[in-house]
Amino acid sequence: IMGGWCLRTDPQYTTIATLCRRLAQAGFVVASGGGPGVMEAANLGAKMSLYTDAEFEDALSMLQQCPSYYVDRDEHGCRFALSVNEKYPKTTELSLGVADWKWQGERNFYCGNQAKFFDDSIREATLIGTSNCGVIYFDDGPTAGFATQSAGTQLEVGILYEDNAFCTEKDADFSRPMIFWGRQWVTNGLYQAYLNLGQRERDQLRLTYRDTVTNKAPEPTNHWSNKVYLVDDIDRTIAIVEDFYA
Repeated sequence: IMGGWCLRTDPQYTTIATLCRRLAQAGFVVASGGGPGVMEAANLGAKMSLYTDAEFEDALSMLQQCPSYYVDRDEHGCRFALSVNEKYPKTTELSLGVADWKWQGERNFYCGNQAKFFDDSIREATLIGTSNCGVIYFDDGPTAGFATQSAGTQLEVGILYEDNAFCTEKDADFSRPMIFWGRQWVTNGLYQAYLNLGQRERDQLRLTYRDTVTNKAPEPTNHWSNKVYLVDDIDRTIAIVEDFYA
């Protein structure tokens, strides 16, 4: 799950937590950058896969009493974040956070497993490289206080694109889904840009392996360009991941 900062009261925060809770309940590991905002929501959702719907809603309401992680940290000593763990102490290995030492003041309390890297570029490449069921990209959200699709999130899109572009061969394709959540990816042009790149590479692949006798070209149905998705629905997103993994 990729994305940056958003407030706990942002509707997207609840959406991410709900999606990741269901992914964890389906047996998938939810991996994030191990920070606040989108990342906290992802790991919270995975953690709360061990609890009932009512308990999940309660955990969200507890956090929403202090919408900003930074206010929670700086003014309350992360009391609101920690109160969720005090009331709901179970942890799960299906919740992974991979953080950066650069942001030592940021903590994510809902990871069953955590790792930290000194170099951010290696961290992001490792995190995406091991996400074998694909990556879901979220907007940073209008309440984040930052421009949408921060540099880090855009880099993470590019890393998966590079991985996918170099894993395609004539008779095999080891690419993974690129899932863009929300219409903002249309507005900023990034969804269409990567879709166009994939389709152009797919067409070139067909020309490369065209049979010179029959003049027929293979149809790379498993090419990564067929795994670029634009979604805004939890059920659809889970179906994409499950179908790919099946």
